[in-house]
Amino acid sequence: MANYIDKDGLHTESISEIKENLTTEYKNIYGDDITVSSDSPDGQRINIEAQAKADLLDYSKQVYNSFDVDTVIGDQQDRLYKINNVYRNNADYTFVVVNVTVTQAVNLHGLDTDILNANGSGYTVADEIGTNFILANSVSLSAAGTYPLEFRAEKIGAVDVSPNTITTMVTVVAGVSGVNNPSKQYLTGNTQESDSEFRIRRNKSTAISAQGFYDAMEGQFLSIPNVTSAKVYENTPTNKEIPQSSADSAIWCIVEGGLDSDIASIIYANRTFGCAMIGSTTATVERADGTTFTAYFDRPSPQNLYMNITIKSRQGLIPDDDYIKEQLVDRMKFGIYEQVTSSDVVIEINEIDSSVYVESCTLSNDGTTFGYSATPTTKDKYFALSAANINITVAGA
Repeated sequence: MANYIDKDGLHTESISEIKENLTTEYKNIYGDDITVSSDSPDGQRINIEAQAKADLLDYSKQVYNSFDVDTVIGDQQDRLYKINNVYRNNADYTFVVVNVTVTQAVNLHGLDTDILNANGSGYTVADEIGTNFILANSVSLSAAGTYPLEFRAEKIGAVDVSPNTITTMVTVVAGVSGVNNPSKQYLTGNTQESDSEFRIRRNKSTAISAQGFYDAMEGQFLSIPNVTSAKVYENTPTNKEIPQSSADSAIWCIVEGGLDSDIASIIYANRTFGCAMIGSTTATVERADGTTFTAYFDRPSPQNLYMNITIKSRQGLIPDDDYIKEQLVDRMKFGIYEQVTSSDVVIEINEIDSSVYVESCTLSNDGTTFGYSATPTTKDKYFALSAANINITVAGA
C-alpha cells in the first residue's frame, strides 16, 4: 500500500508491508536465491531499513494528528485550542488559615515570591496524617498572642483539610507554642488538566454556536478560565427540569470554577425576558444605562462515591490495592450530575494495572445500596472519590 492522504485522513504502510516491499526489491537486484531470514546479513539490513522507514511514517502520522483537535496532545493541544479561546486549567495549590500561637516576638520565614514554587521552603506545619503546609508570607510577630496566618499545601493539587487537624509544628521555632486550623481549607487546589479532560471540555465548549440555546450557554460557561464543569437546566410549560421551581419559564445554571462576574455576564447576555433564575449565588452586571442586573446561579457541591471492587491477579502475584485506589482517585474526575458505571471503573483499573482483572464492581451514592451504576442524588452535585470509600477485595488472597 502506498502512503497517501484522502478524505479519511493519512494512510501509511505497516512495517510488515515495508519489509515485504524491501524484500521484493532486494531479490530484484540480487536474485531470488538470496537469504533474507532475520539472522542473515541481508535480512538484518532489511529489518533496519524497514524500522527506519516505519519510524519516519509514525513521526509523519504524529505531525498530521497534531493538527486534528480530536487527536492532538501536549503543548500542541494548548496551541491549537487557543483558536477556540479555550485554555488548559493549570494545577494550583490548596490554601488554609492556621492560627499560630506565640509566647514572645518571633520572625517566621514564608514562601513569599516562591508562593508557586514546588521547591519553595518556609515555616512548615502538618496535619494528623502528615500533610505539610508552608507559611505563605514571611511575618514578624511583635508580641505574644494567636495570629491567623495563611499556609499553602506543600504539594500541588486538591487537599481536603478537616478543622482542628493541623496541630504539628514541623519547623521548630523558639517562642511558637502551638498551631491549629479553626476551619477547613478556603481554597482547594487541583492537578493540571489532562489531555483527555482538556479535549472533552474543548469539545463541549464548541457548542457555543449550537442551535440549542442552553447547549450554547453551557459552552460559553466552559470557555471561562478555570471552569471545569457546567450544567444548565430549564423549565418550560411542558417540561420541568428544575425540581425546586414550578415556573413555566426558568433556568438553573450550575457552574464549577470561574469568576462570579464572568458567569453573571453570560447569564445576562443569554437570559430571555421574563425567565426566572434559580440559585443561591448572586452577582451583578452593570448595564449600559448605569443600572445593574442581578444574576442567580448555583455552585455544585461534592457527594461521596462508594465502590466495592473484587480483583484477581492474572499472574498469581499479590496486587497493590492501595496503589490502585490512589490511581483511581487521581484519574477519575466527574462532572455535575454525571452518572458513573461499573464499566468506567473497570476500564480505569485495566489501564492502571494490566496484571489484574476485575471480577466484580458495584457503586453507590450512599454507601448502603450498591449497583452497577450510580448518579448523584440531586442535579447540583458531582461525585468526589476518596481512597477511604473504595473497598477492594483480592480474590484468592
